[in-house]
Amino acid sequence: MNSSTEKMAEKQKYRDSGYHEDLEQLRQSFLLRRLSPDCLKLLVMVCKRIDFVKDDHLMTQEEDDGFAYIITSGKVSAVYSDGTVSHLIRRYKPGDLIGGCALLGRMTRVYTLQAEERTSALRLKRDDFQKVMEKFPADISKITGSLISELAKWDKTLLERQFSEGSLQSRTLGVSLL
Repeated sequence: MNSSTEKMAEKQKYRDSGYHEDLEQLRQSFLLRRLSPDCLKLLVMVCKRIDFVKDDHLMTQEEDDGFAYIITSGKVSAVYSDGTVSHLIRRYKPGDLIGGCALLGRMTRVYTLQAEERTSALRLKRDDFQKVMEKFPADISKITGSLISELAKWDKTLLERQFSEGSLQSRTLGVSLL
């Protein structure tokens, strides 16, 4: 083999190993797991691997960046700032999909998502996602179904937590009734 052929083979080998890992990450995410294999394969091709260092922002409160992330390594935290104080809302770990609703349409971020340590993620852009979904219109209902299931699960978990704490706040419930 000549050197250019060897370089091409090496690049393809590298791409293939990352491709299969990335495909599995997408396949495991709650929002995308029901999609057809061909749709997932195309989505993985438009994903971008991004590395972050401690304190980098993956998304910023009050912005609409149009991205969703699947954490592949490291840890990130969702932080809400009320203008004077920042509040830790939740931590995310590898395998978690964050910001999936931004793929479906314009959405201003309610939280800042910040790397707690060196973190890697797959980033999917709204425009790319929507172009892929145009090629697979039947999969849109699968995404809708996944999102509805997740919202109902979230609502039920919140309800059960409030009952167990004896602090039922009916105004904070009912997202599944939307």
